[in-house]
Amino acid sequence: MGVNVINIPLLYAFIFGHWGFPEMGVGGAAVAAGLSFTVGGLVLLGLWRREALVVKYIVAGWFTRERLARLVRIGYPAGAEMVVFQVGFFAFLMLIGNYYGTEAFAAYSVGANLLMLCMVVGFGFSIAGATLVGQHLGADDFDAAVASGWRSMAYAMLAMTSLGAVVALFAEPLARFFLGDEPLTVHYTVQMTWIMAALMPLLAVEFGIGGSLRGAGDTRTPLIATFVGLIGVRCTLAALFTFLGLPVFWVYATLIGEYLVKSAMLLRRFRSGRWKTMVRLEPGVALGG
Repeated sequence: MGVNVINIPLLYAFIFGHWGFPEMGVGGAAVAAGLSFTVGGLVLLGLWRREALVVKYIVAGWFTRERLARLVRIGYPAGAEMVVFQVGFFAFLMLIGNYYGTEAFAAYSVGANLLMLCMVVGFGFSIAGATLVGQHLGADDFDAAVASGWRSMAYAMLAMTSLGAVVALFAEPLARFFLGDEPLTVHYTVQMTWIMAALMPLLAVEFGIGGSLRGAGDTRTPLIATFVGLIGVRCTLAALFTFLGLPVFWVYATLIGEYLVKSAMLLRRFRSGRWKTMVRLEPGVALGG
């Protein structure tokens, strides 16, 4: 909330050049966002240093080779997953933009943004699942960890599917609100919105179960699922459908294949239970240490 309070007046100042600031147009939005998030980060660092947060600031004894190795081992697959996602997403959008035109490209972006509310809610349950699973595993309560993962998925599925249905119901007027009198772009946006709305149960699996696996320290499985689903399924099918000259609807629909595969992989991994003992406490380190 604080970041937004700072960001909004900075947007006004840098985009339009008010209060003595330079008029930067669209570029001003990036400057305003960068400055506001920098302030937010500095505030969080200050609170951490003052030990006002749950995670306490520790001056001495925080660095060990074993802990650093564990952080790298858990962290690098998550970073690699983001790289894979960006590469695959870039290739997918490049296909749409080059072969189906700006209308189809814009429709994908607007349709995805219309469903952003659903995904933000899902992200919240992903964080909750990761946190609770990590806490329960730290307490050696494996049954509670499993239950937390399933519950986070169930709540995400209920919330995301319900919100997605409402957005899909009003897809056309919402698209016209964003796009105005652009019949072809509105038509593509409605198609994209309906596909995304149908995907919400599968996206809930990725948010709920994927977040729970990450909370358990299993960051490799989401990486593999993202690579197989995005690169192996979505981008491959999109390239095939583009080569065959199919309508852009079929390119949008490749998302269904991607998330079917990703959901199946994540669910299989979670049901196996092998993630429960991937990260164990260092000898002699207490839960609060």
